[in-house]
Amino acid sequence: MDLTHVLWIGGGSGAGKSTLARRLAHRNDLRLHPVDAYTFAHIERTDPATHPAMARAHAASYKEQHVDPSAEQQAVNFVDYADERFAMIVDDIEARGTGPLLVVEGPQLFPHLVQPVMASPGHGIWLLPTTDFTARSLGIRNSPTPLAEESDQDRARRRRLERDALLTERIRRDADERNLAVVEMDGRQDEDESERALAELFGPLLGAGPRARDGEERRAIRREENAVVNRQIAAFRASLGDKAPPESGFPFVCECTNLGCDVQVELTPSAYRAAGGALAH
Repeated sequence: MDLTHVLWIGGGSGAGKSTLARRLAHRNDLRLHPVDAYTFAHIERTDPATHPAMARAHAASYKEQHVDPSAEQQAVNFVDYADERFAMIVDDIEARGTGPLLVVEGPQLFPHLVQPVMASPGHGIWLLPTTDFTARSLGIRNSPTPLAEESDQDRARRRRLERDALLTERIRRDADERNLAVVEMDGRQDEDESERALAELFGPLLGAGPRARDGEERRAIRREENAVVNRQIAAFRASLGDKAPPESGFPFVCECTNLGCDVQVELTPSAYRAAGGALAH
């Protein structure tokens, strides 16, 4: 297994992984692999015999998954799910083959899973958000509601923040034990500063590359990226059936041939397909 071309970005929910990974990949003409964009593809590949935690999660109702279990149990469930899913993530990465550096990001990338397959300690970074930072990023109110007045949605949100705090501490311990790089995310740094911090930590690898050779390779990479997202959106809408709402706009990445372009184009999936791609220029 040769994963020397893979840069890993893990960390707590709401830490800014997706935004920073996207900026890093697009501005440096690298490939991007957001694990969450493969969620429904992984659901289709779930085998209850070999993925019991994943199968239980897929069969559970919203209340059974997010309201009833304690935050501690939800954290255990999340780690168990990530443990089973990680082999699928590696399979997807290997299926993409070699080429420009591949930035892989997702909350499932726990240090204890990534470290055995990463090419070197310098190939991975984990972002550790404070609870307030997570709450702001996810749009969740981080203030108590009297328990007697707490709705199922309030309880789910409260336990989500408690679960995420537990998972962030698990990541911190895992990374410390393995001498892996972490970045504290408390909101004092803006996106540009955070991106520079990641670029500095990945500096030698970014400098060595490889990157997209020219504009045509860049276009092919971004088109593949958009196709993955489009399939994920279609699978999500299909899962809702008749309850699916009208299509809304999604920020597809521009498929132009300008190296370093990080522009996004707001299109509905239907408009993206009708246009044959997304172009801002």
